[in-house]
Amino acid sequence: MKKKPIYLYSFLIVSILGNFLGLWDLMTGKQVENPAQLLQLQGNVAQEYNQFYDAAFVLNHNPVQIAIHIVGFLILVTTFVLLIKKNLFFANVFYIGYSLFTIVVLAYNYLLSQPLYHYFSEPTFRESAQLIPKVLTFAGVGLNAIFLAVVVFKIFRQQKDLNTEDTTI
Repeated sequence: MKKKPIYLYSFLIVSILGNFLGLWDLMTGKQVENPAQLLQLQGNVAQEYNQFYDAAFVLNHNPVQIAIHIVGFLILVTTFVLLIKKNLFFANVFYIGYSLFTIVVLAYNYLLSQPLYHYFSEPTFRESAQLIPKVLTFAGVGLNAIFLAVVVFKIFRQQKDLNTEDTTI
């Protein structure tokens, strides 16, 4: 009896949820009028933060970002359909493509957001604002690299198992 690819189902569920939440935010997210007031910032820092927030919202809610999320979602749906049809090899290949796509998108978004931090004149506030995207980018790349490594390992193992079955027949 063949084992079910639990690893791929798990990775696929996590990826679909993450992608869907990102797409949901892009479609339904509304720009806050005065975000500095919510954080109880005052003075020059409040003005800088409001400018930063407005620029970041425009950058993260543009048609390119929506297209990126839709392409990622389509890759995941294709992977899911291939998995349901029991075409495990191509499901693995598509998930590898999705992981690589996600790593590239994370790097793209990180590099694209770097000019936004010039809005902050105070270096400590600038560094604090840069810390969260850095951590999230590195965590996302790390998680996708782990997913990628597991799927590549499983593909090689499945191919090795197929080759040993062929030689025993």
